[in-house]
Amino acid sequence: MSVKLALARLGQVLALVLSLSLSFLCLEKGGAAASTLDSVKDAGVLRCGVQEIGPAFSNIDETGRWVGFYTDFCRATAAAILGDPEAVEFVVVGTDDRFSALRDGDFDVLMSSATWTLSRDVDGLTFMPLYLFDGQGFLVHKVSGAKSLVDLKGGTICVEDHTTSVANVRDYDTSHGMNWTVKPFATVEGAFNAFFEHQCESVTTDVMSLASSWLFLAPNPEDHVILPDRISKEPLSAVVRSDDVQWSDTVRWIINALISAEELGVTSKNVEQMKTSNNPEVRRLLGREGSVGALLGLDEAFAARALAAMGNYGEIYDRTIKKTLHVERGINNLWTKGGLIWSPPIR
Repeated sequence: MSVKLALARLGQVLALVLSLSLSFLCLEKGGAAASTLDSVKDAGVLRCGVQEIGPAFSNIDETGRWVGFYTDFCRATAAAILGDPEAVEFVVVGTDDRFSALRDGDFDVLMSSATWTLSRDVDGLTFMPLYLFDGQGFLVHKVSGAKSLVDLKGGTICVEDHTTSVANVRDYDTSHGMNWTVKPFATVEGAFNAFFEHQCESVTTDVMSLASSWLFLAPNPEDHVILPDRISKEPLSAVVRSDDVQWSDTVRWIINALISAEELGVTSKNVEQMKTSNNPEVRRLLGREGSVGALLGLDEAFAARALAAMGNYGEIYDRTIKKTLHVERGINNLWTKGGLIWSPPIR
């Protein structure tokens, strides 16, 4: 090997070592090696990604305050970690950019109507415990007389783009020969406004979101009706990045704690009283014995704080979805009451 060639190869090796060193330093500073939990604690604020999708779920009310099911979970998480349910920065995202913004680190956790699918799960995202179960439905003009999807054959369907709703409609169309014209829109408001202007025979999305948008966007809600058909299952959960296992565990078990509390009868009103319970499960949940908080990088009162501030899962559901949309729990009831909501043991 010539001296010239040897020097050239040595230069390549040194460049590679320098590149790897810089990458390692960057990773330690702001990448996967950086703890999201520590960043949240240091900043004193939880950055929570949300969408404006109606007052039952996440919306700014007339006082300028974020309200809804998803925003209450943001506040419960902040209360658990930071001791303050108001230590939340709500970051508004769209359906088209919510996952890319999360992967880019624009916020810490996405609390939204995000459907857990295989392709999303393996694309740098980790889905949290399922906190809502829904299915895709269809809103139609009452004057059309449509009673089921059969009556929509050959029609135009309005739908929000960049959602599972688009793929579900096209799959159903293919498998059932509906001969639909699928008309996607950039926003849910765009899809519903087009429907209200009779640009399509139906507008479709998850039934709970469908009811919320219908009731709060329609000029005359009584002019429309939701068909009984459901064409999909929509398991919804919060989402975090896949590069921080500790953060995933922390958010996961805060949500599980709110569900376990309802199972155990712990509420925002009796949480202090329940600290004297003799039930080992209750005592572990509220930090009276064991060390589950330490396993998450939190203190032992994390669940008690979240519950005192926002209540258990059932309290959040009743305060937001049930009160606003008058939708009963159904499959979103506890597993002990015939529903699908449950938590693994906290021990």
